[in-house]
Amino acid sequence: MRARSGSKALAFVALLAMVAGCGRAADVAAAPASAAPPAPPPRASAVATSALDPRAELGAEQGAPPPRGPLLSTSRLTSWVYEKASFDALHAGYLRAGTRVVRAAEKGKDASGRCAWVAIEPAGYVCDGAEGVTSNLDDPGVRAASAWRPDTSAPLPYPAYGTSLGAPVYARIPTAAELRSREGDAAKHEAAYQDFLARFDPAKRPPALGVPLSEVPFFLRDGGAAPNLLGPALPKGAGFVAWSWPGMRLAFQAAFEHEGRAFYYTTEGWVVPANDFRVARVAEFHGVELARAGERGERLPIIYATREAARVLTLSDDGKALVPVGDDFVLPPQGHLEVVAEDARLFGALYHELRVVPDGLARRLGDAASKGQRFFVRRDEVVRVDAASKRPADAAADEAWIEVNIAKQTMVFYRGLEPIYATLVSTGIGYVDDPTTSHATPRGTYRVFSKHVSIKMSADEKPPKDEGGQPERAYRIDDVPWVQYFEGGYAFHTAFWHDDFGQPRSHGCVNLSPRDALWLFEHTEPQVPSGWHGVYAGRAGAGRGTLIVIRAGYDAASVAPTQPKPPPPAEAVPAD
Repeated sequence: MRARSGSKALAFVALLAMVAGCGRAADVAAAPASAAPPAPPPRASAVATSALDPRAELGAEQGAPPPRGPLLSTSRLTSWVYEKASFDALHAGYLRAGTRVVRAAEKGKDASGRCAWVAIEPAGYVCDGAEGVTSNLDDPGVRAASAWRPDTSAPLPYPAYGTSLGAPVYARIPTAAELRSREGDAAKHEAAYQDFLARFDPAKRPPALGVPLSEVPFFLRDGGAAPNLLGPALPKGAGFVAWSWPGMRLAFQAAFEHEGRAFYYTTEGWVVPANDFRVARVAEFHGVELARAGERGERLPIIYATREAARVLTLSDDGKALVPVGDDFVLPPQGHLEVVAEDARLFGALYHELRVVPDGLARRLGDAASKGQRFFVRRDEVVRVDAASKRPADAAADEAWIEVNIAKQTMVFYRGLEPIYATLVSTGIGYVDDPTTSHATPRGTYRVFSKHVSIKMSADEKPPKDEGGQPERAYRIDDVPWVQYFEGGYAFHTAFWHDDFGQPRSHGCVNLSPRDALWLFEHTEPQVPSGWHGVYAGRAGAGRGTLIVIRAGYDAASVAPTQPKPPPPAEAVPAD
């Protein structure tokens, strides 16, 4: 529970292979990060069988058809897929440790003789014998990594994420003496952790353990070390690696107990004590899948309450005033309602009129709800989401595209001019300032140029902008899920560390709730091939990236934007 810093923490960063960030400085095209996102409630154990049984098969997934050809995998966290059979070729995407992809039967030796080039599905080449790539599915690193693969159908592909309180990081299970030398008395350490959890409001208290306990993974038994996924060699028998700094966010694949102490196994292959982390609570908020032509369901325009709850009003009995329906009936923050196309001007002010009476209100009103009673919400208490009247110049008639409105903090996904999905987002805390000098999201027209099931985002500490100011703290977030880069280091991605969707919160990226980020990832181009962890648009047969339009929101169809609420204190502002 004690804060740690210094050279050992920095050494931990030096062990990392590929990282990206969120903002103008990141060079994503050159280096796909460690890849991977957060996780929802515990799933039936992706850990259980293969993690614990060293004889686990690496064949097809349970219930899936057999593969169409021989398989290969990688023992490295990231292994490149090349457009052509050459290390000088462009990167088409990359694989993650423990994956399985179908390969061609024939191989061709690299000129260096150190590996053999082989084509993989659906396109591209890897060199078997280099960068961790291997056709030997019994490779110890492959067997260990294959115990946990990302769940690409879940809001969070990995079981849990946690924020470090200053945790020691190990390459194997530490001994009691090693733990005591770094954390002091175990009972006092646990008591301090429980006191820390008790300070949270019960409704927002993080769970003491983010992943169900299972047996010790086979490769960590009897003093065994975790497989080296990152490349740089550790001294033989090394245990302690470094301190993680307070605020560093790691992703967890499994939890197990050893000698009465719970540990997490991270996505990068480290062992960390569980009671040195605050586990992330996953936001339940998600957007609206809109009804298509001829279907029943919700349609635009809709309104969202963002900063505060919005009152639902109706005409008084004498028709001379608007009065609240009831103090206990409001549109809560992040709640939405359908409204009619034309606003109503009543008593000198503009109001949105509800198109559909919510079920809860209809039950309360009984027959009155069906007798023409009208309901309203003040325009300045909500943001309204309208359908676009024309598609972007670069969009074909039936092409999918995304529109983000910074002033309203909303996003709509279209097919042609038909709105398909609408939600709240969190753009940069610079709001509509200049993105080159602030943490604002850039405005303009873009296309997705790369997609990542998950990726590490990090940045070094930056000096204060003004004399006497506070430095911008370093950050590191492992395996941020469902990342789609569209301009430099700017991306759409999951934010599991906050639930303030509808308010600016990022360093310039477009933050989405876990469920919204997954939905968007599944509906944009290029598609990430099965078994791959990331892909680059337009390479090795990958499709053209989905079109994105980001507007400030100051246009004729926009209401005057409400100012965002002040950001939290500097030490609490999340990185992305």
